[in-house]
Amino acid sequence: MQDRGIEGDKTTYDYIVADQLNANNLETAIQTLHRMSDAGLQYHQTTAEKVIAKMAELGLPRLGADFANSVELHLKSVSPQVWMQILTSSAVERFVSPTLSASREI
Repeated sequence: MQDRGIEGDKTTYDYIVADQLNANNLETAIQTLHRMSDAGLQYHQTTAEKVIAKMAELGLPRLGADFANSVELHLKSVSPQVWMQILTSSAVERFVSPTLSASREI
């Protein structure tokens, strides 16, 4: 967009991220979120939750949990439905939190 002289707003970037996620281009969607931040724009909560849900869907629960925690620090709480997607993905991928595994050893 910038190379064509088009300045996007939050909504423009939200559509771009949604399109990238629909094409399973998670890495490109994350890069777009970074470009938004570089441009001084804050993405919508729903956009962040779509990215987190895609991370869970693609079998990346740890990345989803890390991003969800970051979103909660900077925006607001991630919906319980998205957290359930992360937990489900964690179970499928057999991901165990270091905190949980450390507590089991005690």
